[in-house]
Amino acid sequence: MTAYIARRLLLLIPVLFGISVIVFLVISLIPGDPATAILGAFATPDNVARINRELGLDRPLPVQYLTWLAGVLEGDAPDEVADKIHRSVEDVLPAADSEWVEEQLLALVGQGVEAQLGGDRRGQAFAAWRRFLEGLAEQRPLVLVVEDLHWADDSMLDFVDELVDWVSGVPLLVVGTARPELLTRRPDWAGGKLNATTVALSPLTDEQTAALIGALLARPVLADEQRMLLENAGGNPLYAEQFAELYLERGSAEDLPLPETLQGLIAARLDGLAGEEKGLLQDAAVVGKVFWRGALERLRPDREDLPGLLGSLERRDMIRRDASSRIRGDQQFTFKHGLIREVAYLTLPRAERRRCHETTARYLEDMNLRSGDGDATLAYHWREAGDAEKALRYLLAAAEASGRGWAKARAARLYAQALELIPEEHADMRREVTRKRAVAAASMLHAIEMEATRARPRDPEAAG
Repeated sequence: MTAYIARRLLLLIPVLFGISVIVFLVISLIPGDPATAILGAFATPDNVARINRELGLDRPLPVQYLTWLAGVLEGDAPDEVADKIHRSVEDVLPAADSEWVEEQLLALVGQGVEAQLGGDRRGQAFAAWRRFLEGLAEQRPLVLVVEDLHWADDSMLDFVDELVDWVSGVPLLVVGTARPELLTRRPDWAGGKLNATTVALSPLTDEQTAALIGALLARPVLADEQRMLLENAGGNPLYAEQFAELYLERGSAEDLPLPETLQGLIAARLDGLAGEEKGLLQDAAVVGKVFWRGALERLRPDREDLPGLLGSLERRDMIRRDASSRIRGDQQFTFKHGLIREVAYLTLPRAERRRCHETTARYLEDMNLRSGDGDATLAYHWREAGDAEKALRYLLAAAEASGRGWAKARAARLYAQALELIPEEHADMRREVTRKRAVAAASMLHAIEMEATRARPRDPEAAG
């Protein structure tokens, strides 16, 4: 199955030199398996923006792409951020376009002045980001990978729609992965677009699962092992992959556990780790799907041989070292799969989790983690640490930053989360936050209405 998708992608990419925009949407029908597992070979940390919903890090994807493309790091001062974005825009666009595009892109990262309610801020931001991507694709063929589209908010889906419909004359491939529920929100994405291809990934057959296991283990699976494995895997390639990893770690099929669920299989792998390795993985899980060596050092200052432990977890294919880091001068790592992080997190006692969240929050504050989704990240950690006052402060800052860009829906959600933390006796603050949430929601609806009006076909008689 993976090889099939790889062939399809490799066949499509050369066509980019002659066709403007191609959309390749992968819909996973595999129970319990994120479609992202299938495209792991293409989803490197440097070219894919992930939506880490369990941490609430659902900032608009254009912001994540922009900060990576411009080389913006956590801790960069506002003038440094502005300078990096200026140079990135200047490198790809002519002077006639660069000024207004730069102004809109700065708003995406929370800089600049928020537009009035009646302004078409979202439409302007869409146009600017689209023009920036066109400029990149004019220089060389561009592949834009968007994982887990079923988690994206309507603004993000609207942007992908507009990107596909309006970009022309440049070699651009948009690859998206999603679960089937996306099609209940965007039924036309199942087909009907001239420049789009949708592929449904059904569960693997027993023969395909056995072949995958055999390839991963470099040997056929014994009949008894295969029968139980196929029953438990249910066509899920990630289950097959994790079984292979467990087998290779144990070195023998004797007494090899075969839990019925993928989470159980990952838990069995964690149980096989040495104590220091498991503890490190649990600490990393508190930091997040993406974590830093500096945070791990802060969590356990007396931990010995941290580089060796990280290397061991890399060799076990549980984490991977990222080529670049959002935090200057620090090594960044990513969990290979979100489920590994989830299982490791849940095995940590709740009291220890709270302590680790507080330590992580203080570390990120020291690193000046404020750009992009930094405020939302800090709000999450302080909330889980039990400090509602600090969590509220960062939630409001994150909502204000989202409101200055085109992410009005996200701003409204963040204001709603803030309301949950404001005591009932603080009536004035509750009224003000409720008002801001209403303004953000109204701005979002206004932008949708303006786009619908702009896209509505003109009446030929009225035009005449």
